[in-house]
Amino acid sequence: MRIKNIEQLTDHGNRKGRGIIAQILETGMQAADPYYNTLNLVEIVDGKLHVGNKEFEMLGTPFNRDSIYDRGDIDRVYIFGAGKGVLSVVKALEDKLGDWLNGGYAIAKHGDEIITRKVQVKLAAHPVPDQNCMDGCAEMERMIKEIRLTGRDLVFTIVGNGISSLLTYPQEGLTIDDVKEVTRYLQIECGANTGEVNTIRNCVDRMKAGRITQLLRPAKMVHILAIDANILPGGVGYNAGWRRSASTFLHTLPSRVSPKLGLEVLKRHDALERLPKIAAFLEKQPEQETLSVEEFESLDVRVYGVMPEHLSMPERVEEKCRELGYTPYVFLRTTTIEASAMGKVMAQLALSVERGEAVYKAPCVLINFGEMIVTVNQGAGVGGRNQEFALSGATVITGSERVVMGAVDTDGTDGPGGNFDEEAYASGIRNLAGGLIDGHTMKEAAEAGVDILTALRNHDTSSALWKVDSGVHASQCISINDIALTLIME
Repeated sequence: MRIKNIEQLTDHGNRKGRGIIAQILETGMQAADPYYNTLNLVEIVDGKLHVGNKEFEMLGTPFNRDSIYDRGDIDRVYIFGAGKGVLSVVKALEDKLGDWLNGGYAIAKHGDEIITRKVQVKLAAHPVPDQNCMDGCAEMERMIKEIRLTGRDLVFTIVGNGISSLLTYPQEGLTIDDVKEVTRYLQIECGANTGEVNTIRNCVDRMKAGRITQLLRPAKMVHILAIDANILPGGVGYNAGWRRSASTFLHTLPSRVSPKLGLEVLKRHDALERLPKIAAFLEKQPEQETLSVEEFESLDVRVYGVMPEHLSMPERVEEKCRELGYTPYVFLRTTTIEASAMGKVMAQLALSVERGEAVYKAPCVLINFGEMIVTVNQGAGVGGRNQEFALSGATVITGSERVVMGAVDTDGTDGPGGNFDEEAYASGIRNLAGGLIDGHTMKEAAEAGVDILTALRNHDTSSALWKVDSGVHASQCISINDIALTLIME
């Protein structure tokens, strides 16, 4: 089970509705594990390594062909990667490659279970990077340079959500604290989206924007994306996605960033004076010498996204809804709406369905995939977007016996985390995955002396949810978007 406190979540309030939501969330979180899909990407047959699977190909790329590597033609095989939960991908490759694998290095998030044998692991911070991020990158760079890769070597790279924090290696003249402030101020305090933040981070980093691929030349490369390769921000697939506009977070692929674009982001968020060292660095930088599309296409590479939607979380969530007798209605697959506002909107819509005033008919589940945002300003509480979605919904559906709401981040960590409860912290629980509420939550909170409205204002939702047994605690894995559910029972 990914969710570790199912009994705590479902033994109070609307027990039946809570149980249904918990089952659907658990199904979605289990489907977010890339281990088994990765096993289907590689195979060793008669002493030859087969790499390829049409299910995982990026549409329109010139790299859509399976590869067969003869043991006599390959001297060494390595794995390098970064991202939340990517150790599941590493473990699958280790299990399949066996003695073909020489080693490698991966940077994962604090709290991820180290399950690898040959690949070294550094645990680091997300969403705000820490010194471990930089130390991990420095060690990865040292290893790559030391092994002196050649065209007879094969390298698997792994990219997962969270890599933009975990793969942080500031260029000379900047410190880890400078980059931390970019993330903390723009993303957490101002609510800037990841693409905007990465426009800056990619300009000031030694590994991002395809530079790690340049470092791995001239080896043969298989780039594994722990996402759906054909549902990317800004486009679909190779021709409509990074091939034309480039991705800002798939750091093994080309990325068309520039200091000019970075400065535009700073100006848009009135951050020139707040981040003067970064602004000065960008102003002095020439146009970036990042990995170009043309250079990338000249390399011996393959690109696969091992979490296609039809073999992953969204489809399994919808299937589970139907299996339990509830019609699923998917509203949004990506969103940059404030989480608390989204929670209230979905709660109001649910009440309309409950009253028979909407086109959607109960029993049903209203579903949102994608990552919401939380603009905390100076708020110092511990929480996350899925927790705010749920808790803000509780303020609207109070008294309802038919509406239940729940939301989680599939990586098991919703927000930066921290010490939200002394007892939980002592037992190792530093981060909630989300929240699960119903029409009884506001009453339960009042009885427990929990002020929900103050918790929302201070973005201190973890403590509030935990005190009313409504905070979801889960194991960590990769992130392939969030699951936000609103159940309307018959």
